[in-house]
Amino acid sequence: MKKIKKTSSVNKIFWFITIFFLAPSVVLGQQQGTGGPTNPPTGSGNPPNTSTGSGGSSGPYIFQNPIKANSLTQLINDLFDAIIQIGYVFVVFALIFAGFKFVVARGNPEKLSEAKKIFLYTLIGGIILLGAQVIGDVICNTAAQFNTTLQC
Repeated sequence: MKKIKKTSSVNKIFWFITIFFLAPSVVLGQQQGTGGPTNPPTGSGNPPNTSTGSGGSSGPYIFQNPIKANSLTQLINDLFDAIIQIGYVFVVFALIFAGFKFVVARGNPEKLSEAKKIFLYTLIGGIILLGAQVIGDVICNTAAQFNTTLQC
């Protein structure tokens, strides 16, 4: 009987890195056609497609940026805004859940105190979320005053 070798953790890490980090670069790389004009990419995002449809096997690869941010600060700002928006959705659902707990409590003091705690903690979380957004905007706008290329 053949003994099956267990997969080592190094092998698992290797395949994880290969699949999640290297494979997208191969998939997202688009080959430029060899028969068309070669226009240099402009600074306004993705370079124009200069392919003539020849589908040749030689030529440079053009990697299109799947992220709309053009700089690291803009990427961080976009991620921060996305997290804040997801947080607001979570706060709305938590408030709905707290209201549901109030209705289900039907005067039971233990359940009412639990619903009050949920409501209070949700309000505190919403205030912290709003404060984080205000602080982030203040920091970004202050930094934009010193750096004219920074966009908030």
